Amino acid sequence: MAKFVPTIVLFTALTCAILLMSTESAGTCSKASKNFKGECKDNKECASVCKTELTGDQVLGGVCEDRPKGTNQSVLDECFVNLNRESLEECSKKAAIDNGRGCYCVVIC
Repeated sequence: MAKFVPTIVLFTALTCAILLMSTESAGTCSKASKNFKGECKDNKECASVCKTELTGDQVLGGVCEDRPKGTNQSVLDECFVNLNRESLEECSKKAAIDNGRGCYCVVIC
């Protein structure tokens, strides 16, 4: 009986370690996402928008931050179709996105 005690203890310890590792990895977040959800004034407003997207164990937080300047590609494409009526410069002005405050939903792990 004394010979089997260390084997039983070792087996139990390994089993517990495996179970512990599997439960820890199940609760972790493998990748974080940051999705644009439109204009916002402050973090509180943005957080309420992002709370509607809760899924499973993930908690979404909202961050209202400056949005970089850019180009609205769909507006630019539509303008290029009608290029005979508008110049390239006019199309670029229409499609420009000014700096603004954007709401971004972030997965908090």
